[in-house]
Amino acid sequence: RMERNGRFPSAAAVPSVSAVPPVALPSGPGISSPISCKSITSVSGAAVAARAPSAAGYPRAEGRKEPAAIFEIIYTRLVYVAFLMQVRLLTALPLFGSLATLLLSALLHAYDSFELTWAGHGLDVSQRFRLIERHWLFFLGYGSVLAALSVLLSFWDLFVVRAVLYPLYMANAPHARFQKLHCRPLPVFQAAFGAINSVLQLAELRLRR
Repeated sequence: RMERNGRFPSAAAVPSVSAVPPVALPSGPGISSPISCKSITSVSGAAVAARAPSAAGYPRAEGRKEPAAIFEIIYTRLVYVAFLMQVRLLTALPLFGSLATLLLSALLHAYDSFELTWAGHGLDVSQRFRLIERHWLFFLGYGSVLAALSVLLSFWDLFVVRAVLYPLYMANAPHARFQKLHCRPLPVFQAAFGAINSVLQLAELRLRR
């Protein structure tokens, strides 16, 4: 049975997590719903302080104006929450729902592990999720252990294990060579982007009236 009660925390790796209230979604069959965990993030941030700056060929981070940086933080969290809702809806589907939820959860765990590194290299939110989609086979493997543990362990057991594993995952992220594994892109985040962009466009139209 792939069913376990309780929720488990998910460490979003950029400092933006502390600027936005943690997100919690009720758990469903097949997977527990991730939430933001500041305690794991603070430990993980220290673990990746000395990262390889240009080995992976990322663009250099450039200073952004404060309003633009704040908007990007909010936009990133909105896309993240929209994707969590997408994962939550998939749990209602029989058979296929459990497998799809596990796959998407693994990609989300991988994103959490790489987010601090990518933010430090100046990648915006669309570029980060696009990397996941282009190299999804690598990131599926990278986050599969954490996704499987979210099914097998109870809340507190998982919290302890993640507190130990996440700093290691994040410290290894700058050295990962995911570009070498080529595969057909899997646009799993486009629904979340489309939903958030549509809401923002409707809000903008209302404000202009």
